[in-house]
Amino acid sequence: MSRPWMPLYVADYLRDTRHLDASEHGAYLLLIMQYWTIGSLPSDDSRLARIACMSEAEWKKAKTVIEPFFDRGWRHKRIDEELAEARQLSSAAQHAGLASGRSRRTRKATVDERIANGSGNAKSPDRQRSTNDPPTEAPTVDERIANGNTNDPPTQNEPITITTTERDRIGDARARGQSAFTAGSKALANALWQALGFTEPIEIPPEFAGVDWRAIEWERAGWTIDLIEAEARRIARDKPLKPLSYFEKVFATSFAKRQAPLPIVEVREAEKLTVMNGKTQPRNGSLIDAIDRELANLQAQEGTDPALPEGVVLRLSN
Repeated sequence: MSRPWMPLYVADYLRDTRHLDASEHGAYLLLIMQYWTIGSLPSDDSRLARIACMSEAEWKKAKTVIEPFFDRGWRHKRIDEELAEARQLSSAAQHAGLASGRSRRTRKATVDERIANGSGNAKSPDRQRSTNDPPTEAPTVDERIANGNTNDPPTQNEPITITTTERDRIGDARARGQSAFTAGSKALANALWQALGFTEPIEIPPEFAGVDWRAIEWERAGWTIDLIEAEARRIARDKPLKPLSYFEKVFATSFAKRQAPLPIVEVREAEKLTVMNGKTQPRNGSLIDAIDRELANLQAQEGTDPALPEGVVLRLSN
């Protein structure tokens, strides 16, 4: 079956791949294009690197980011469903074309037969049917598929309707069938976007594209929605807008302050000093007592005349 085009839902793809850089975007798109064309991917890393147009070292680094988009064995559930639907549509169109060709050949043979028999005005078998007979309705494609009769081609002019079940997004990041995002991480990411005034995914600048993945670590660290909202609104007042790393540093600092224990304050009673009649109350062994004794000794020395030592002779000279 020829597959000249591949469906790509741009909004879903961008929403689920905002954490990829340019080289990882290119590698992922080349891989899903190869998957759409061939129907599978090899499991050998060297062949995957060649499909992604990367060196083996570059692929080894990008593989950890791209691999969660696929199931085990490098299977892609969404593309498998799209391929099954494309095959079903192609088969239905092929049956319709065959039935239409047979109908045209039958009508031409009938007209030729009537002309050969000289009954060119004879009515065709369809027109000879009585108008009182109720029209017969052939089963639709969906009814034949439900009954297991897929070989019966559809009748001419039959509307072809294909009923499909609800599918996951083509870029749905999942590891072995389970999404990496939780309700808590989504709430934290939405809190930041709303605090910054981003209401639509298309409004989010590229530097904030990885918020939904970073929010997984925020939830593990214990950060709360009110913390994200309060700090983000405060930082957003400064223009131009700070990078995501700056926001995370502020969030971590604020969270650490909230978790820090309250300081213990020890209140000591003030020392009391009693003054009586201009003199301090005597206290044994205190600094004030020592100062008082030194002052008394100085006053006693000032009240006496100093005596010259014996044997000292004063000489006066002109």
